Amino acid sequence: MSGREARSTAANGGPLRYRVPFTPESAWDDRIALAQSKGTSAFVKGMTERWLTQSYRETHPAQMEKMATMISRTAVDGLVGCAHAIKKMNQASILADIKMPTLIIVGEQDVGTPVSAAEFLQRGIQGSKLVVIKNAGHLPNIEQTEIFDRAVLDFLGL
Repeated sequence: MSGREARSTAANGGPLRYRVPFTPESAWDDRIALAQSKGTSAFVKGMTERWLTQSYRETHPAQMEKMATMISRTAVDGLVGCAHAIKKMNQASILADIKMPTLIIVGEQDVGTPVSAAEFLQRGIQGSKLVVIKNAGHLPNIEQTEIFDRAVLDFLGL
């Protein structure tokens, strides 16, 4: 096992290798180059498609317009700095060190952090709880607000 990866065993018995975060460094390099050459408005379509399900995008045009504005107004330097930080980060080796109650929430249709990645986190953090939210992508707090909020409140015992 290298310093940049962790191993786990999948439910089917096969090995899984993940970096935490789960997006390859080359994808972050591509995003950096795009931001520097085209600006943040070039990310609207790709980000919204990765973050939100097609059904949500089609049925919430006002929210999509707000999200497009938010993405477009993001400073290029901010997006580039974030991408540089994330692409080198790898938290896989410290998952076992987390000794506090941990709630992992993932959208069932999350492209960027799929359910298999959330399951990897759960296996790495002893006693953690995993909630998979149906009909949601990377932002289940937006797509399925009530279900997301209920999961958090239940976890907190409220």
